[in-house]
Amino acid sequence: PVPAELTTTFTVSYGVQIPQTFSSTLTVVKPSLTLSGLLLSDQSRDAGDNVSFSVSIRSNASPSVPLTVAYDVSLTAAMQTGYVDFLNGSLACSGDCSQTSIFTPTDYIVRMTSFGPLESATFTFFAVINASVRIGVLQSPNITLSYSMYPATSPCQGDGDINTVSTLLSSSLATVPTPTMTYFIHDTTNPQTTTSAVTVGEAVTYYATVTTIEGTQRISITVTIDNTMTFINASV
Repeated sequence: PVPAELTTTFTVSYGVQIPQTFSSTLTVVKPSLTLSGLLLSDQSRDAGDNVSFSVSIRSNASPSVPLTVAYDVSLTAAMQTGYVDFLNGSLACSGDCSQTSIFTPTDYIVRMTSFGPLESATFTFFAVINASVRIGVLQSPNITLSYSMYPATSPCQGDGDINTVSTLLSSSLATVPTPTMTYFIHDTTNPQTTTSAVTVGEAVTYYATVTTIEGTQRISITVTIDNTMTFINASV
């Protein structure tokens, strides 16, 4: 690891006189980047819906804390669930943040050759909830940022620190709603009775309404009636 300070000492002798020593200390300037994330859609979602989030990279440089350029910057967003697929992404940058990106349904990687001390960048990622989604909370992606104090072509590459910063967005990416069902007596065949008080031989019609999430492949409804009643038929 590179030390925080470098001290050079000079000793000057004047014949038989007492030698005089002079020293100069240099502060090693390193890059320092911070990472933060923001969910842009955390409301209730289901299969086929788009979700998005943004990740910001900023330098910790200030007039009192001068920093240097970060090299080989790599930003990786990895989904924590197999129910969300990456679609694409966009970049907004305050400097010359030329970048390349590759992505699979579960990982999105952005690489920049360098990132200056006065620069900032925000990446917005877009994804879609796929058809295999299940009920419950879809976890936020895990974001990892890594960078080096030397460029890849430098002979010093490998001698300096490689910094890694990770964050998990603080709230869920989306919540897939639970299916709901309403079940009630719709009518009876004897107009002189009420829906809650019936006579022997009277037919009773029940209505069941099920609200499911989009992409549901199969619905199974089981109705259990009292053993003093006889099931007639059903329709959807």
